[in-house]
Amino acid sequence: MAVELMNFPKIEDQKAIQEAASQGLQSMEHLIRFLSHQQQQSNNQLAHINYTDITDHTVPKFKNGISLLNRTGHARFRRNPFQPVHFPTSHPLSL
Repeated sequence: MAVELMNFPKIEDQKAIQEAASQGLQSMEHLIRFLSHQQQQSNNQLAHINYTDITDHTVPKFKNGISLLNRTGHARFRRNPFQPVHFPTSHPLSL
């Protein structure tokens, strides 16, 4: 197995990763705040909320951060090319 070392992420990549992580966390905080607020109000009034709209906004933020992290890995492992093993041919036994 061969190891290919990658350079550390550039400053621009680090900044993009930080921004994506920050956006993901902010949208998750918004979702948690909304769910908490909704739970408190559910005793007083029933409200029909489509939670998929909020989660559809939150999940891509995390996916963006994950894809940025995958792109800037420090090492990648590759298998060596397949090389068939050649065995010496056996000589048939004559009886």
